[in-house]
This record gives sequence, structure tokens and C-alpha cells, in this order.
Amino acid sequence: MTCSGRKYWRLLTVIAMSVLLMACATNNVHLSAQVAPRALPDDLGVRRIAVMDFQGPDGLQVSRELEADLVNHRFNGKRYFTVVDRDRTRQLMAEYARGLRGEINPETAARFGRQIGVQAILFGIVTADGIATSYHRGVATRCVAQDKIGICTKFATVSTTCVSRQARFAVTTRLVNTETAQVVYSKEHVGSAQSDSCNGKAPLDVELLASARTQALNQVVPDMAPSNVVLTVALKTDAATLSGAEKTRFLSAVAFARAGRMDRACQIWRSINHSGNPKDVAVLYDLAVCAETSGKLSEALELFQNADQLLARPDSNIDAALTRVRMEIAQRRRLRTVR
Repeated sequence: MTCSGRKYWRLLTVIAMSVLLMACATNNVHLSAQVAPRALPDDLGVRRIAVMDFQGPDGLQVSRELEADLVNHRFNGKRYFTVVDRDRTRQLMAEYARGLRGEINPETAARFGRQIGVQAILFGIVTADGIATSYHRGVATRCVAQDKIGICTKFATVSTTCVSRQARFAVTTRLVNTETAQVVYSKEHVGSAQSDSCNGKAPLDVELLASARTQALNQVVPDMAPSNVVLTVALKTDAATLSGAEKTRFLSAVAFARAGRMDRACQIWRSINHSGNPKDVAVLYDLAVCAETSGKLSEALELFQNADQLLARPDSNIDAALTRVRMEIAQRRRLRTVR
């Protein structure tokens, strides 16, 4: 994973959590953002790909699920990858493997990939696939008395043996560039799921393992492809420097925004900002959100910076916005090379 990719995803998580905590739901708007691949080099541009059978327990299931994830991944409304059908890949690989000695390695995978016309080959191995079980004492509610037709009339809390189960799934994925035979991506993905039952009701082992496997495999595609994400951002609803008719207009804009009419809200905020009155932090901030929701990131950054200059003390919403928009601009630059 590139440093910039890791940094962006960490910041994205922090920002998303902070804006959710800072605002009530009725004062939020949703922003669409684009995120570059978390791990692949910016200029690799892998789009046509084949998935080979993974080794290890559940390897075939992993291959099927990863192939489906790659096929179904969309970016800006369009399929991002062209994936060679895995059944066809297996047939061709079987023919190709007859002339090989030993296991598949990056060089042989690259040669095979060039033969079938793909830019990259994804393969790997499942390194952990199991459930650990432990027991402990706990309490459970039991029926201790029933009526004549079997309806429980009395419950009691009793001491009992409880069962804890921890499923762990780990898979190492490797992506080979068929042109250079270089491994451009190699990472272990780990997923886990657990259950604790004192009443005999618990998920089946196969369900726990499936949950752990899905958690691990869901980490792969965002590492390899750009994604669309939705951020929730708080609006400011109190314009401290406005009064009279302009205050009323500002609150009208807030009402439109709460009703999902950002078009009218932004129109009103723009008219207030252009009226020649002293700049207001809330108006500038909300206008910046308008620009951001429209994809005008440079304009949004300038407005957030203007709002920041009017502050006498730090504002957590504006701090988060400045970080978010700067990272969105950086991601947009990266995506110009990815597309």
C-alpha cells in the first residue's frame, strides 16, 4: 500500500466519524467522493484481469468470490474490471500447466497471463480457515414452570456452561503484472467472527466462517481499484453576524437544506453572501459545502479557507472540511493517472 493511500483512508475514516458525531441527522448532507486504489501504484492502470484458483482450504470458494467482487465492482457507474471467466481460465491453465515443472510463480503466471491477453493475474493462498472453541460459566434464562398446554409460566436465571467460538480466516493475495512479471501487490487479509452462547442458540460453524471470509475478502478490491464513497457532512445552522431579514433568509435556506432542496438553499446562501454585508462564517461554510457537493473542490477549499480566516478560535467542522477537501483534491489528481 502506498503511504498516500494509507494516509487518505485513515483520514477518511476519522473525518467520517467526526462529522457524524458533530451534527444531528437533520443538518447533514451527503457528499460523493472518489477514492484512488489504496495499494496499487497510481499509474499501473490494471483493468483486464484473470483470477487463478487459490491454494489452501476453501481456495476455490475464495477464487469464486473474488472473481464476483471484481466483476461487480463499479466506479462512476461503470464496471471497472474486465475479468476473464474463471472456468475458461482454469481450462487454459490446465493446458498451460502441462508444460510446467513445479508450482506457479510470478514468472510463469505472467507468461500465462500474456497468452490469454490480460494485464494482471490474481492468485494466492488461504493460510487460516478454522474455529477455536472455548467454554466458560455464565447465566441463562430457563423456563421452570409450564401450564397444562405447555406455555411457560415461570422463568428463572440459572448458571450454565456457555460456548464461545472464534472464526478466523486469512488469505494472502498476489497480483502479478503480466508485462513485467513483477508482483505489484501482495498482502495478507484477515477476517474474524465470533459468537458467545449460553442458551444453545448460536450461528453454525459454516456461517461464522463465511462471515470471517467475507470480512477478509472485502478488503481486496478497494486496494486494487478506485471507489466511490459517500461522506456525511454537517451544515452550519446559526449565522451569528446576521440579523433581521437576512437572518430569516438564512434560516429559510437551512429549512430547504433539511428538506433535501440543496439547490434552493445554495441559491439563498449565495444571495446573502453577495449582498455586500460583512462575511459570516456559517454562510461561507455552507456555501463551501454547496461547492463541494457540486464537485467544485477548488472553490470549496477557498470558501472553507475564507471561513477559517474569520474565526477567533478553532472550529472542528471547518478543520475537518479543510482536511477532507485537500485530500479529495489529491485523490482526484491521482485518479487522472488511474483512469
